[in-house]
Amino acid sequence: MKITKEQVQEIIRRRRKGESAESLAQAFGIRAQSVNYHVKRAGPEKQGKRKYTKRAFTEIALQPPTTEASDVAIILVKPSSLRKVLEGLGYANS
Repeated sequence: MKITKEQVQEIIRRRRKGESAESLAQAFGIRAQSVNYHVKRAGPEKQGKRKYTKRAFTEIALQPPTTEASDVAIILVKPSSLRKVLEGLGYANS
């Protein structure tokens, strides 16, 4: 059975919300493999905008050290760059 573009979009939406491929296949009169094909073909779900900008991370890194700021700096910065940031903040080179 051929399905419309609108039905494909509905299948993708419902599958991403967690509905099983089998139940969608039954509802639209197609095979579960076809459901999975359409979802895979659609690609990954588009993500929203980043929560933090690069500037925001820089501002966090320049704040007095807190667990959160230290964790962010360690995750985002290479070790050699992190050393420079810490020296710039007045921490001794260890």
